[in-house]
Amino acid sequence: MTRFINIERARIKDFEIADGVVLKSNVSAFIPGDHIQVTEKIDGANSSITYNPDTQLIECFSSNKQVTEKDGFRGFWEFVTSLTDAATEAFQAHSDFLCFGEWEVPHTMPYNADAYNRWYLYDILDKESGLYLPQDKVKAFAREAGLDYIHVIYDGAFQSWEHIQSLLSAPSSYGNAAEGIVIKNQDRLNSPDAPFYLKIVNDEFKETKIRNHMKKTDGTLEAERKQQADEATELMSDIVTMAKGVA
Repeated sequence: MTRFINIERARIKDFEIADGVVLKSNVSAFIPGDHIQVTEKIDGANSSITYNPDTQLIECFSSNKQVTEKDGFRGFWEFVTSLTDAATEAFQAHSDFLCFGEWEVPHTMPYNADAYNRWYLYDILDKESGLYLPQDKVKAFAREAGLDYIHVIYDGAFQSWEHIQSLLSAPSSYGNAAEGIVIKNQDRLNSPDAPFYLKIVNDEFKETKIRNHMKKTDGTLEAERKQQADEATELMSDIVTMAKGVA
């Protein structure tokens, strides 16, 4: 049920990670004039919500398991079981929707107090077709259900990667700085040929991760090694994704 897209980092050019090992550019699906949406990449906990007609219950999930009252997932279960009548009716009316969002609890980036303990909807998968919905329909469902919709930085024609990178400096809607951005190509949505979602992570986010790890370990070298290990893991994930296609 918890079918998240493994969003690769944008590689505008081929990237050599070791002698003879090259990650090819992955931006071929983005063509000038394509309709894209750029949203803030929020630093929280991946989660999903759906209505199950068999159990007649609204069910919720973390990135790898169903969330229950027993584990709570840092308050997420309580949030879902306390949904408004409008939200409950919306999920029941759209039982074919598997809705993905970010459950915002303290993580790496420091956010404003009012950003926490809220769920930000950013994607919907049609469980029957296996296809992701265009963002205008995701936003419409957020309005119908009275849910928070992820912060949109830009919605319009793809111009260039220079333009996209300039959006990294856009103010965060949740705190002093953003984790990064997610670029979603609406004209290539669900394309099997190349990634139609890509992300770019801010240097500030990487530095914050290192600083936070330094506080835990009191060691700069260990923090740097942890960051390098995290980046290596993400690169390996990209390699696997390239081989298997979007999950």
